[in-house]
Amino acid sequence: MAYYRKTICSAAGCTNYTESGCIYCSEHKKQYIKRGTTSEHADWYKTAWWTKHRKAFLLSHIWCEECLKQDKHTLATTVHHTHGYGDWQSFCDVSKWQALCSTCHSRIHTTVTNEQLWDKYGGKDNGGTKG
Repeated sequence: MAYYRKTICSAAGCTNYTESGCIYCSEHKKQYIKRGTTSEHADWYKTAWWTKHRKAFLLSHIWCEECLKQDKHTLATTVHHTHGYGDWQSFCDVSKWQALCSTCHSRIHTTVTNEQLWDKYGGKDNGGTKG
């Protein structure tokens, strides 16, 4: 019998637990499978290289780096690219990886998305006011 670590759903802001071996809870699974990933480089996450190195990274960085800053010990389940990536070389640059729990990873991506939306739609050019 295989053992799966309980993880939080990867959908932004969701705190439900996932089913065995899945990254989304039953509530978000259909939504994300139908929509697909937003990354144009989604196939890179399916390579043997990524699978091997992601697993090794999480085995050597077992605690979520953001939670540790708050003196909490939460198991890391996700490898976050801190500086993004545009090509295979930057995708594979381990020095730009960060071990995170699903909750922190979702929070970071929600924050980045909101900041990008503010810059695009809420700035001075559109008469938006922040706050």
